[in-house]
Amino acid sequence: MAGFAQPSADSAHLSWVRAPAAVSCGDAGAVQADVARRLGRDPFAEPSRLFIEAMVTREGSEWRAELEMRDAAGESLGSRTVVSDVPSCASLVSAAGLSIALMLDHEAARNPPPSPAPPPPPVDREPLAPAPAAEARAHGARGSVVAALTGAALLLPEPALGLRVGGDLTLAGALDLALALHFFPEQRQELSGFDVSFGLTYASLGPCYRVVDVARVQLAGCGAFSLGAMHAVTFEPEQSQKSELRWTAASLGLQAAWLLFQPVTLRAGVEAVVPLEQHEYLILRDDSAPVRVFADPEIGATAHFGLGGRF
Repeated sequence: MAGFAQPSADSAHLSWVRAPAAVSCGDAGAVQADVARRLGRDPFAEPSRLFIEAMVTREGSEWRAELEMRDAAGESLGSRTVVSDVPSCASLVSAAGLSIALMLDHEAARNPPPSPAPPPPPVDREPLAPAPAAEARAHGARGSVVAALTGAALLLPEPALGLRVGGDLTLAGALDLALALHFFPEQRQELSGFDVSFGLTYASLGPCYRVVDVARVQLAGCGAFSLGAMHAVTFEPEQSQKSELRWTAASLGLQAAWLLFQPVTLRAGVEAVVPLEQHEYLILRDDSAPVRVFADPEIGATAHFGLGGRF
């Protein structure tokens, strides 16, 4: 907390800005009402000679308000930081109101007029319970979808590009369930002197844990089980031979998301992929021994980059 110059009782203007993760916090009107109650007068009027800027953010369970007071020329008269780690933002609004009142008038804020008695509760209906979803939404979206360009190394005979579509849904706290579909189209190539093509299609499902989750940035560690098929085609002078083998794998990786603007996000991730079934892909010939053109690796990797949306 920085020290500040004590201003005169000039009228003030409050700029109360809430980050996307803190939109459920009280608005400027609630803060102004709290300050007026503490001072016994309303200091907010136009034209203003004092300007108070407040930026409200939330990281995890912590609410934070950065306060800065400036004069009409834009010179800083001081700043304060107030923090609250209770589930509701009401305590932060109260703490910010006290700090702003002290910045405007030390003595009046220290000796506020008595609060009016609260009105009697209504007797003709039950009080409404707060909606639990409101607090859940305060820290961001509850799920996302993504479409991305993806690349694979070692999983196919040659590095390959494909498409990845998927999404995730929050299960509890920082734990998500992620589902994705991966498609690597067949690539025609010459292997061991044979004209062949390989492609891979699979779905993956598994948990992700958000180790970083702030207003605009998320970083999660993910694990998944994958099930799909390896597509192989052998081209002969007169016909082609096609085969599909079951493909299973386990993976570990990192996924990151950056909020460009609500609700669009930039998404990226990398994964280490371990095939669980080791297959050899052989060319069978009548006149000689089979020729191996490819075998599943012990470990491969994928990476993706694309756009997503929060909901």
